[in-house]
Amino acid sequence: MSTGESITVMVKYARAKGNALPFKFSASETVFDLAKAIKSNADDFGLEGKDIKINTVDIFTRSEDGSKLCLNFGNELGAVKAKNSEVEFDNNPSEYIELPVKYIHSVNPIKLRIESSKDVIDLVKIILENIENFRLSEEIMEKIKTPGNEIRLLRSTGNEEYQPISHQTRVAQMATEIIEFELVTSDMKDRGKPIELSVTSTESSETVLLECRENDMVHNMVALIKEKIDKFKLSSESKDALADRSKQIILSPVPSKKGAYVGVFDAFQKLGELKEKNIQLRIVDRKKPPSIEELAELCVDQKIAFFGAVGHGKSSTINTVARAFPGVQDSIAETSGGEAAGTHVVSPHTFTIGNKTFHFIDVPGGALPMGETTANKEKLRKIISWIVDGKFPEDLPTNYWDESNTVEGLFKYITGKNMGKVDAVVIVHRGYAPEVEVITRIASDVAMARGRGIPVFGIITNIDKLKDDAEIQDKIEYLSLAANIDEGSIYPLSNIQEGPTSSQLGGRDRDEYVLCMLRSILSRSKRYKLKQHVKLK
Repeated sequence: MSTGESITVMVKYARAKGNALPFKFSASETVFDLAKAIKSNADDFGLEGKDIKINTVDIFTRSEDGSKLCLNFGNELGAVKAKNSEVEFDNNPSEYIELPVKYIHSVNPIKLRIESSKDVIDLVKIILENIENFRLSEEIMEKIKTPGNEIRLLRSTGNEEYQPISHQTRVAQMATEIIEFELVTSDMKDRGKPIELSVTSTESSETVLLECRENDMVHNMVALIKEKIDKFKLSSESKDALADRSKQIILSPVPSKKGAYVGVFDAFQKLGELKEKNIQLRIVDRKKPPSIEELAELCVDQKIAFFGAVGHGKSSTINTVARAFPGVQDSIAETSGGEAAGTHVVSPHTFTIGNKTFHFIDVPGGALPMGETTANKEKLRKIISWIVDGKFPEDLPTNYWDESNTVEGLFKYITGKNMGKVDAVVIVHRGYAPEVEVITRIASDVAMARGRGIPVFGIITNIDKLKDDAEIQDKIEYLSLAANIDEGSIYPLSNIQEGPTSSQLGGRDRDEYVLCMLRSILSRSKRYKLKQHVKLK
């Protein structure tokens, strides 16, 4: 619409029943010009000019649901006319404030008019209604309009640092400052704001600046370093050792003086919580398999539940762990093949090391509703929640499950063998299965929804039936995405002790690899259990 074009704006007094009256303007004139025209023609609306105060008159349009969308005095009438057939005004509105608002990376603010009694949520709505006035890039505009993304209001604390403004803050409390807003994408909600960390290799002294997110963890940074490994100019021997997994990357603070001892960052520590923005990268020998004594120290009576579809290898995996103990355990879980494949009862298996214990709970896949219907999913979520929480309805009827006899053991466990809340969940998925089953997704989701999240691990079985390491890595990435499990917490597991898959097992035989896997599971499970214990106290 040309700025010099003549337009007609239909104006209605909100408190009267009369029809809207026409007012002629140039398209480039503003809502403020309209307010002056309304005051000058007050008698046309049955009012006196003194009844209308220019600085407080409320001019607005109506949305489809009848709610008011207030117009700012700086809005051009051509833009208002293009979007609305008529506007309304009220001569007795609340007190208004004009707030200077700007996008965080912009220079000049725009004044927005809003009732002083409104809060941050209302101001966000007005910003979105006037978003085109901020002259943002097409990319930012598209992201702001994308469902799941939102904007967040900020106030400056100096030195280019900002503090989010609480949703409960009233507009009247923000009247003395410039308000800034930033884009918060759905990804940022989960992973936090972008941050930059400086990583220096102790081998090459090469420093690389890497962008990550506040809620990413140290093991996510290790994975990023592996993607950018060429930038660190490592020797070919080091890169080969990392590729065959005989070596590993660990991260630690840069020491304040040469030769000073520094601790290693925990793999599950959030990057945004690191006080040090300068990190050093070291390549070290992969940890040796834990001794029986070391495993015993990790045992605090943890309960670890194994979930997976029928026939995916939960019982076989438990037996593999049992046989990895030198001279301590033998097969402890029953397995079967053919049509009867799979565990048919919830089976708690106790591992005893010295005078310490931990428990693997083998949850039957065949006794649970597995269909993709909404009713099945809801029922499955309830059952998994009861097992994970260790709380079951006392009056639950036996026919709640189904009419088959495979559920008898499950009901007996729920009513008689309840071992309490689980401390970790392991998802078992067969490597050559075409897709991840509904039980896998729901079990992971239920665990992560508990408190700060019960630790969740993945085990991919039968990797010896996959063609190469690349296909195994594809399966790890697939399970990670489908079940929302960190890749560093997913372990490929071979059905043979030695063979072509040994590189994926870290250059070790299977029993050594399994013991290292068990150490990781028990270590995180122990931390979670102890945190819950402290919290309960």
